[in-house]
Amino acid sequence: MLTLILLILAIIATFFFVYFYEIPTYGMLYWTIPLYVVGFMLAFFILFLLLLYMTTIVIKPDKKLARSKPFYQFFINMTAEFLVWFCRLELVVINKEAIPTNRTFLMVSNHQSMIDPIVSVWAFHEFNLTYIMKDNIMKVPLLGRFLYGAGFLPLNRKNNRKALETIITASKRISEGIHPIAIYPEGTRSKGPKMNDFRNGAFKIAQKSKSAIVVMVLDPTYMFKRQFPFKRTKILLDIIRVIEYHEYEHMTTNELGDWIHSMIEKRLNERREEFTWLQTKKTKALK
Repeated sequence: MLTLILLILAIIATFFFVYFYEIPTYGMLYWTIPLYVVGFMLAFFILFLLLLYMTTIVIKPDKKLARSKPFYQFFINMTAEFLVWFCRLELVVINKEAIPTNRTFLMVSNHQSMIDPIVSVWAFHEFNLTYIMKDNIMKVPLLGRFLYGAGFLPLNRKNNRKALETIITASKRISEGIHPIAIYPEGTRSKGPKMNDFRNGAFKIAQKSKSAIVVMVLDPTYMFKRQFPFKRTKILLDIIRVIEYHEYEHMTTNELGDWIHSMIEKRLNERREEFTWLQTKKTKALK
């Protein structure tokens, strides 16, 4: 929706600019029209961000937020849609229908790139998915306030007390049915096809909330950095399965983490065998 609005505004602005300025001054230069459209889209997007900044003044990240604000959730989703379009990302979503629609949940997946939350937020925008993110990201002006208003939570790994507070807040939001939470148990990007080890403490959120765990595979988002802007990046988002609480209630966090890690790793290998567009020099080297 946001992309369409920006495109319409850019086309209108381009028409007036060409008709009233370019034609009288230089004559009709057809090759400039696509450049004007893209330029005006970026200009309107920047204006959009400025307007959003004005709305974030009332958000104070240092105060506890009881629940996310629908207004901020809506614009986070629309911004994610725009970035998916602008970054030339093609999303292939498999088994989305397995995700529970009548209750909140914890979503976990592997983590390859900085665009992972963007593609996931847009692919599952109807669920108003929110992530637990590094606290440094939440401190970025405008972005941090907006994410906080939308329900995203900061994680301070250097402060155990604050990290525990985030885990408690996340589990409370899930158990009270406020909104689903998503995490990357690896803790940081792998920046390649091979998965990092899990930080299994993240699964305390599921244990405390007694929630279902939606397990997902992302691949190959690490290729985006090499392919943008000249080549479209095709990305797989594959829902492996939904683990119900009774399936893991007697497990430790380490046992649960090891199980899910092996589950994701196995599905990655299966999909890379099945889809040739997932096969790269790095994935072939892992065999």
